[in-house]
Amino acid sequence: MKPFLPLVLAIIFAPFATFAQIPIVTQGFEIGDTWQYTSNPEFYNFNNGDVFDVMSEEYQNMVAPSGNSFLAFHDIVNPNAPLLDGQTNSYYYHYLTFSTIQIPQPTPADLKLSFSYLAHQLDGTDYLAYELQFNNDDTWNSDWVSNVDTSFNFSAYLSKNTDDLWVTHTIDIPDTVSFVRFRIGAYQN
Repeated sequence: MKPFLPLVLAIIFAPFATFAQIPIVTQGFEIGDTWQYTSNPEFYNFNNGDVFDVMSEEYQNMVAPSGNSFLAFHDIVNPNAPLLDGQTNSYYYHYLTFSTIQIPQPTPADLKLSFSYLAHQLDGTDYLAYELQFNNDDTWNSDWVSNVDTSFNFSAYLSKNTDDLWVTHTIDIPDTVSFVRFRIGAYQN
């Protein structure tokens, strides 16, 4: 079986106040979710199992941990994936870039960003990574084609083995930020 990675970016960027979670933006791939994103490349879903797309029902015996939808990466190095500028094959990161959000002022205390993912049969040089930026810019530390440089703060690879369970990853955000941008993606060869 080829590596498969379903991802529910049921992302909740939320301040915690008196133990109550108050989302600033969310994106669980459900209608009405508020955090806008773009995909690179454009989503695709071929009948042979090559997928980089939002699934709204069971896929490969997996379902969303909440709601109805999740983002699926499956066999992303394939002859069907679109070629990017300068690329001669599909050995590149497939990723989502979330729009810059402005943090309400005064800045809420205890900001966090959370998302859930499930990794199935990722190995060797397969990667799932993310990068956060705290400005209103459009540049990233990594090229997001063949490389994610995790030497920068708020950039990391995620575990390749979640024992086929959905895992929630939470990132503490500095209380002094005014903007947040987020990128997450997978590389599989």
